[in-house]
Amino acid sequence: MLLDEIVGYKKSYLKESKKAISEYALLKKLATHPKTKKRDFKKALKKTKALSLIAELKQASPSSGVIIKNYNPAKIAKLYEKSGASCISVLTDER
Repeated sequence: MLLDEIVGYKKSYLKESKKAISEYALLKKLATHPKTKKRDFKKALKKTKALSLIAELKQASPSSGVIIKNYNPAKIAKLYEKSGASCISVLTDER
């Protein structure tokens, strides 16, 4: 089953990744990165009493393959924001 394959791959990937850098070191690096900006996902969803929309960005999916050939997440995110999305979920898996 495809989901079992994805979970198996991700478990082994994470195990190997943890050998390269500890979770603590990774979080510290992220906290001090100049482009890191904290955003409160939950707060954004509760900002209005109206229905909130979570828009999703992904270039490909395991079942469908490539969805967008000329993928420009920054441009798409700006369009989602202009269209009223409260939050944007970005899928970043390389597979």
